[in-house]
Amino acid sequence: MHCIVKRETLLRSLQYVMNVLKGRMAFPVLNNILLEIKNSSLYLISTDLEIEMVSVIYLDSPYEAGVTTTSGRKLFDICRALPEQVKVYLNLQGDKLLICAERSSFLISTIVASDFPNLEDWDCKIECIVQKSSLKKLIESTCFAMASQDVRYCLNGMFFEIADKNICAVATDGHRLALSTILVDEVMPCFSVIVPRKGVVEMLRMLGFVENQVKLQIGNHNICLSIENYILTSKLIDSSYPDYRSVFPDNPNNILKVQREVLLQACMRIAILSNEKFHGVRLSLSINQLKITANNSAYEEAEEIIDVKYQSKAMEIGFNVNYLLDVLSIIKGQDVIFFIQDEFSSVKIEDCKNKSNVYIIMPIKL
Repeated sequence: MHCIVKRETLLRSLQYVMNVLKGRMAFPVLNNILLEIKNSSLYLISTDLEIEMVSVIYLDSPYEAGVTTTSGRKLFDICRALPEQVKVYLNLQGDKLLICAERSSFLISTIVASDFPNLEDWDCKIECIVQKSSLKKLIESTCFAMASQDVRYCLNGMFFEIADKNICAVATDGHRLALSTILVDEVMPCFSVIVPRKGVVEMLRMLGFVENQVKLQIGNHNICLSIENYILTSKLIDSSYPDYRSVFPDNPNNILKVQREVLLQACMRIAILSNEKFHGVRLSLSINQLKITANNSAYEEAEEIIDVKYQSKAMEIGFNVNYLLDVLSIIKGQDVIFFIQDEFSSVKIEDCKNKSNVYIIMPIKL
């Protein structure tokens, strides 16, 4: 087994597959990446048993097919330390991998490829082509609302719901919910899956790593993204997602319209003196006016009044200010609209001009 690869090409591929190799793995082989030469290509594969990352390098020089595994960290560090623009020669010699570049040479240990785990083969139920920018926005618009260590394991991930030409992403931690929808060109059957947090994070990182369109494939147990020469496969959470529609306010006839940036800056200022534990702020609504107040255990207080468009009854409602800030930071439009039922029910927030994203925040008692 041998091949010649440009140092920059190899380094970029290693940067991609190395991200899954964080911390000490349960099995030594999981600290390795699989190197396989076949069909005029060098395949680099890493896995932690939940996520598999593949990078394909096309070879334009003579090669010999073969397969092995070696330390991903050592290979990455060696490649990174080599001079720019050199060609790297990889040659398997017994149970060692020889790495040569100009006058440098390294001999590192390997583990036989038969010990390297692969995600099981799976049947694809959904396949479509998605614009990279659309999929990236879909995930960015919702991922902040995912739970991180919730005992309801299904909340520690993102729910994808597919129907006709729509892909809907939903994330919630039980206190807030984010929903975003994009359109694709192909008509697809109804299907839904839950992608774990780690898979979502790696999907987002991959979408920032490369350009062009994305081939999205979904099965009963795995989701796969393919872009250019990079492939990401993640296992799914085998669970049922709660009925997220049940938290939408039933009769939100109190409508508040406000400039997003004005409200964002006001909340950032008021948050300085909010309670360190609950981060609560009180929104007091009256005709065309919003008063935001906060206090803390040191009996300190903050208040700010801003002009809004509001014609319903006067009311007070409390929120975790961090949840408000997250939503106002994600929305990009000039104005946002709040749909409020009463002081105790969930509140729906939307961009006035972009109805594809919906946010729900539960109020808190102050």
